[in-house]
Amino acid sequence: MRVLRLKYRLTKEEIEEALLCLEYKREGLYKKINLWVVTILGIVVLAAYMREPEIFPLFVVLGVIILLLFYIGYGTRRRRSKNAQKIADKKGDYQLFFTDSYVQFRDKNDKLMFRKEKMVLYFSDNMLTFKIGQEVFTIPKRILNSKQQEKLVKIAKDYEALIVNISIEKE
Repeated sequence: MRVLRLKYRLTKEEIEEALLCLEYKREGLYKKINLWVVTILGIVVLAAYMREPEIFPLFVVLGVIILLLFYIGYGTRRRRSKNAQKIADKKGDYQLFFTDSYVQFRDKNDKLMFRKEKMVLYFSDNMLTFKIGQEVFTIPKRILNSKQQEKLVKIAKDYEALIVNISIEKE
């Protein structure tokens, strides 16, 4: 039985990258499509308001659309950053034990068997993020050598995990 013992502390940036991995569908193409749709809707409402400025509800709708654009563009990033800061402020040390059939966490009290849970492995620039059932395990690549990284990928493949490569772009 292979055992991989990991002990580490996460930085705010690493936590933020892991949260981004978990929200990758909402941050990529989906976000761009939403921005375009809401922008086009805003242009249509603006044109209607310019034709008939006495219709005050159009002005209110236009204000709501502008706020929605700012939220879609910047609010989710700000919320993710605040959540990462809250987690980083706890300054916890994380300790994980991976074996062929389970992961042990929370000071060796909890075991999560791989067979019973759906598993997703997110690869990003600096992180490996496992989502096993409802639990999330974030492992910085800086603490892993290539052999350890291969072991984690092999475990994920053995249990038919969905493996997602995330490319992080600077905004």
